[in-house]
Amino acid sequence: MPKNLKFISITVLTCLFALEAKTKTLYIDRKISLQSGTEYYLALGYVFHPMPSNKEQVSFVYDLEAKQALDEDYNLIWSPLPLGLQFYLPSGPDVESAVSWRIGLLDWGRPGIKPEFGSYFRRRMNSKTAIETHLKYFLFMPSGKETFSSINFTIGPLFQISDSFAISPTFGIAVNDSLMRAVFIDEFQEKAAFPTHFPLGVVANFQVADNYNIGFDYSYRNLFNLEDRFTVHILQVYASWLW
Repeated sequence: MPKNLKFISITVLTCLFALEAKTKTLYIDRKISLQSGTEYYLALGYVFHPMPSNKEQVSFVYDLEAKQALDEDYNLIWSPLPLGLQFYLPSGPDVESAVSWRIGLLDWGRPGIKPEFGSYFRRRMNSKTAIETHLKYFLFMPSGKETFSSINFTIGPLFQISDSFAISPTFGIAVNDSLMRAVFIDEFQEKAAFPTHFPLGVVANFQVADNYNIGFDYSYRNLFNLEDRFTVHILQVYASWLW
């Protein structure tokens, strides 16, 4: 092996081991509410779908927000303006729960006003397994389009596979789903409501260090009650870091 390549390999491995050594809090044990600092979240997604014309299409979506600790129970949410608040609900040692309210100015990259209410619950069964639920209800008022409301609910187990890797299969119900409306807003803008469907997915989270996470979120949706039945595959890559 060339000396330069050997040196680079040793340096990279050393850095990875150093990052791993700093990982003190497992993903399954992370608090919902930030205790201090600001956490930034960025998600980039691709939506693979055939349009009613049976031509394969790919749509690009994105989401960006930040959460800033005010104290141990309250977090300020920027999306992108500081118009949101998350409140941590007191619970037992194996339970994490919170409710949030925010007013966003984007919905997966589509401009508009989006008041949103959310709740999160996690019940840890043991040191490696937990049950998680997410509930979101919101209005979305897209620029130049019809205003609509939406509700999404997901539930699934969380498995802490190793100190730096966790995975969670999910099942949900989406009523007038916001992401689908954002993607197909021009195709189905005349419809009063987007069809209810039941997304299946899996979320994989890699904890690079105590303050840095990257992950992959895959979701499969069968939109069977549209006039033209088709399936949608959504792949999101996200990163979060605490500053």
